[in-house]
Amino acid sequence: MQISWGGGGVTAFLSKETGTVRLPCLDGLRALSIAIVLIGHFFFSGRGGGAALGVYIFFVISGFLITTLLFYEREKSGAVDVIGFYVRRIFRLFPVLALYVAAVISCAIFLKLDFSNLEIVSVALYFTNYYMSYLALHGSELVLPFGVLWSLAVEEHFYLFMPLVFSFVKTPKGVLKAAVLVVLFSLLVRVGYASFFPELSGKLLAYRNSETRFDSIAFGVALAAVFQLRSADFLANVFGMSWVFWSGVILMVIAGVVPGSYYKETIRFTIISVGALVVVAGAVFGKGDGVVFRFLNLSPVVLVGKMSYSLYIWHGGVDLFLSAFGGEVVEHSGIERLFLTFSLAYISFRYIETPMIALGRTFLKRRSSREAVA
Repeated sequence: MQISWGGGGVTAFLSKETGTVRLPCLDGLRALSIAIVLIGHFFFSGRGGGAALGVYIFFVISGFLITTLLFYEREKSGAVDVIGFYVRRIFRLFPVLALYVAAVISCAIFLKLDFSNLEIVSVALYFTNYYMSYLALHGSELVLPFGVLWSLAVEEHFYLFMPLVFSFVKTPKGVLKAAVLVVLFSLLVRVGYASFFPELSGKLLAYRNSETRFDSIAFGVALAAVFQLRSADFLANVFGMSWVFWSGVILMVIAGVVPGSYYKETIRFTIISVGALVVVAGAVFGKGDGVVFRFLNLSPVVLVGKMSYSLYIWHGGVDLFLSAFGGEVVEHSGIERLFLTFSLAYISFRYIETPMIALGRTFLKRRSSREAVA
């Protein structure tokens, strides 16, 4: 299926071939998101939560893209292959994650770090975010560099239920309603925590826990549902002007710096997620002749976007890896961290991530062939 409109020279806004979806700007948006994360962590780690803004955009992109794929799958085959969905997630995420964990453990043993095996288990079973919250409540923190994996845990918890819900909710309007309910649920949970457990303030529970962060992904789900309900031309008219994209960026930044502990624990997450939604919609449905569209579709930017998962995973451990080379745990410069991150991510993307995704597709094709014969 192809959708097109005039004015910007965009002749294939949405192309779906062989079960894949190609959306202009999404890889570029991933590149923008990972750039925010890397710059925030490597150069401004002690100056606020700027890196967190990139995670919001990642969440919205994830919800939008995966929901769009699920809509397409149901349109094409009449149903959602729940098992196939989980198989794709495993082949997509787990190989790189497993290699990263193995590298971290090896370096930690070499440096004689005293870490708990529960840290490793929390990664393997995707509860790193809750384990970090537990440690924070007890005045402790992770020894191994698994902190960045909290967001991966949130996504996996969300998608543990998403395909099942999608199988029962048959219409885009129903999916939209479900997404709105999730947004309200997460907000109410945050309000409940802040109102009845004020001692939790500052512990980052609201930032990391799945039940308090599902709404960021749900905003992306809502955008995908609206895309099914309204035409691409309509959404281009609403979000197509470049000022829409920049207004989303400004909203995210302003919402992120507004003071107030109660605000930071509750409504801040909702407002920044709305900004991220506007950023994603402004990029995806923007005019093809706009500066934002052209930049986000530059070949180098797209490549960084495609590598964003590997970049995100490996950037968390570069201090440990650099220390292992030197034989002691020390601080390293942002340039050193950035160079090693891109080096490891490129190797990971080319020789682990890409081949394993292809292997997963082959596995699912053979599975479908066997089922067809049976």
